[in-house]
Amino acid sequence: MKQSGRTSFVSDVHLGLQVCDPAGRERRFADFLRALPEDTEALYLLGDIWDFWYEYRDVVPKGYVRVFSALQDLMDRGVKVFFFEGTHDIWTYSYFEELGISPELYILGMCRFVPEKNLHHLIEAYVAYKKRHPESKIRLVLAGDADFEDDYSRRLKKMAKENGVVLTGFVRGEKLQSLLTHASCYVLPSSHEGLPIALLEAMSYDLPVVVSDIPANLEIGLPLDSYFHVGEIQQLADKIEKLLEECTNYRIQYDMSKYQWEHIANQVCEVYKLLEAK
Repeated sequence: MKQSGRTSFVSDVHLGLQVCDPAGRERRFADFLRALPEDTEALYLLGDIWDFWYEYRDVVPKGYVRVFSALQDLMDRGVKVFFFEGTHDIWTYSYFEELGISPELYILGMCRFVPEKNLHHLIEAYVAYKKRHPESKIRLVLAGDADFEDDYSRRLKKMAKENGVVLTGFVRGEKLQSLLTHASCYVLPSSHEGLPIALLEAMSYDLPVVVSDIPANLEIGLPLDSYFHVGEIQQLADKIEKLLEECTNYRIQYDMSKYQWEHIANQVCEVYKLLEAK
């Protein structure tokens, strides 16, 4: 009976992440590929290998030559290479063209259009930023809408359109993933929240965030520079400006372990055990 060869699985290399020695990361990954045993039959690339590039239609992106060469060598040896999308790999060109925005050149606000989300404060802060940097190509994108149209949502949309803000309406699926993947940062200026799910979702995409200093947001435990005093529009504009000056495609790897379902389920089980003991 013929023995099957080896199969290798790789994910989350993030070659496009410009932190922690990206050139060294590429070299190490290429060395890994070249060191795969001779009896390797298949290699599965399970997403988030490159980040932000692979759907270019007409050009080959510069960079990653070592990795491309190593993969070609594997295929020349007869190794089957399979590629799967990751959350950081998606790039929906037609959608961005439709919205009139460019990847890594927009601030993202994502929530319902209700007064307590303070999206009008975000628009005012964006206007202040644009006055300081009239040459900037940075746009503000508000993803969401009102469940039921009311005076506030109508005023907010009017204010947005008057100030060049992009309104996407409710989005989900691939379009939402694309918006989260390619944003420069995420901003949540709420006056009150429960557990800010939209903030956690943005963090899961490694986005830099700027959020109000309300108790629910403080409980997330972000760096102090990520917070501004709720309602302080000038401070919010300053935070956005500082973040964008650093880099428009900067990414942060947050510790999301306490928000994993397994961890939450274990906590719930502990509560039941305590109740049962009583």
